[in-house]
Amino acid sequence: MLGPMGPADNGNPGGLQIGRIASRCTGIGCMSRIEWKPGDRVLHQSRPEWGVGAVTQVQKAVQDGMPCQRLTVRFENAGLRTVSTAFANLKPADNGTPQNSPFAESDGHESVIEQLRTLPDDATDPFRPFAKRIRATIDLYRYTSRGASILAWATAMTGLSDPLSRVSRHELEEEFRRFEVLRDRHLAQLVQAAAKEGIDPAALKRAMPPEAQRALQRLNH
Repeated sequence: MLGPMGPADNGNPGGLQIGRIASRCTGIGCMSRIEWKPGDRVLHQSRPEWGVGAVTQVQKAVQDGMPCQRLTVRFENAGLRTVSTAFANLKPADNGTPQNSPFAESDGHESVIEQLRTLPDDATDPFRPFAKRIRATIDLYRYTSRGASILAWATAMTGLSDPLSRVSRHELEEEFRRFEVLRDRHLAQLVQAAAKEGIDPAALKRAMPPEAQRALQRLNH
């Protein structure tokens, strides 16, 4: 039973102590022997363009019978991401941006655009409980293309405190229109899957805010 729908992290600036060394490998590929904790600063070695990330949430998990961790990390150039230590090649971050990061010599414009065109992991991650994905998706309807709201949306999507330092206002407005299409289609897919999850689709729709209800009506016409 879903409750009322409403809006669904801070790194350790010093990063002086990074995690706790585990007694055995916590990842399937033994990529890291570190047990991460909130506040740790990390680099995703397969995604250096994401920049330095701050771990905001840690959950114990099991993958193929092996213990691992599910981490929520706020990356400076990629916003919030959910990664598993079973697969993600993480390492402790030194202070500052790594020299081999493309952002050391680039303003990261293309990466910002890519982030604006990608729905947050909280709404799409199939490992998250269905009800939480629904809530995270509905929460996206608080953003509009008007005034400060579009800047708040861009900040949430990219993790940048000043998105206009990377993209223009016109670009934000164009990308927000694309985002609305992705968001609405994703919500419709979740509603269609609700019955399989034991949730009444009609009751689910009634619990949504008006903006989400109107989006579903547009898609049905």
